[in-house]
Amino acid sequence: MAFFVGADIGGTSTKIAIVDDSGALRSYVTGPGGNFRTAPGEAFANISGTLARALENLDAGSVQAGHFGVAGAGAARYEEINRACQELWSSQVPGARLSLSSDLEIAYSAASKNDGFLLLAGTGAVGCAFTQGKLIGRSDGMGWILGDVGAGLWLGRMGLEAAAKALDYRGPHTSLADSVLAHYSIDPNSLDVRQELISHVYDLAPTKYGEIAPLVTAAAVAGDAVALGIVESGADALVTALSGAARDALVRDPGSGFAPVDLVLAGTLLSTPTVIKEKVLERIAADPALARLTFVEPQAPICGSLDRAAALVGFTLPALSDAGSL
Repeated sequence: MAFFVGADIGGTSTKIAIVDDSGALRSYVTGPGGNFRTAPGEAFANISGTLARALENLDAGSVQAGHFGVAGAGAARYEEINRACQELWSSQVPGARLSLSSDLEIAYSAASKNDGFLLLAGTGAVGCAFTQGKLIGRSDGMGWILGDVGAGLWLGRMGLEAAAKALDYRGPHTSLADSVLAHYSIDPNSLDVRQELISHVYDLAPTKYGEIAPLVTAAAVAGDAVALGIVESGADALVTALSGAARDALVRDPGSGFAPVDLVLAGTLLSTPTVIKEKVLERIAADPALARLTFVEPQAPICGSLDRAAALVGFTLPALSDAGSL
């Protein structure tokens, strides 16, 4: 019996699945993630430890191939990350092949084999263009300082700014001022609520800004004009990222013959019913080029890794019997 290993590795978590050649799930383990840019040693240790747990009670000698989809493994850092992953892989699964791609590639290939787009909005946001399983164009995904417009962290940061402006008489009234104060248990009758808000916000890790995003979307649904303006701007930016990915594909790979067919909406803000998704769908429907695309439901990205692992040795996995648990 042959085994195949697939991994979905992000900054927050590492997911590793092992299936056999019948498509049966034999092991599924989650562990801490790792950022190869800011903490390469920690990333190496986290992935290595999670792989070791996934292989417990299985014969590593039966593993035929593996594939890692790794956040940040784009062209700029591919060689560095691939070298580290090959090293930890060969130490635990000697003799088996491993391939590597970005996490965006496995997210798209898990859902579609056609040319098309992935638009993702979760903590971050990015639009991507794919042809023959290859990422050939992208727009945004530049992190919370330079971009990720329309993502959860961005929504939260915009909500905090709007609340601060309202409290400081620099912007229009918004219900976000009250909801943000309540979120941090700040008494609105305090001597200076602005200073109290500063004391809470400036100690936060940037990822914590995303906790304010649900306040923004709830206020938008309730009709708050400021919150609705934030949501509308975010939706505009997300759809613009699709156009940007198409333009990037033409610039970077003009001979690819890119002919988009499918569109995959992924990430919490676009794969579940949210006001952001509603606004994005309105804009897609109004764009003749985007409206022609076929919506494809997102699948667990790790399924894309498993398919790529099998393809390394010329094998096509049957439909996974436990795909719903990944």
